[in-house]
Amino acid sequence: MFKSVAEHTWRVSLIAMLKEPFLKEKVNTTKLLKMIIIHDLVESEAEVYRHLTH
Repeated sequence: MFKSVAEHTWRVSLIAMLKEPFLKEKVNTTKLLKMIIIHDLVESEAEVYRHLTH
């Protein structure tokens, strides 16, 4: 289990960067990392809400 949204974002970003050289098709790494960060914005908001309501 991840300890925080920040740790989750870091790990997913690291996995994306490490896997990228082995992909069969070229990907835009900058766009991929931006998508990862934007995706985790929702998780970050949910984490704040969870802490405020418990």
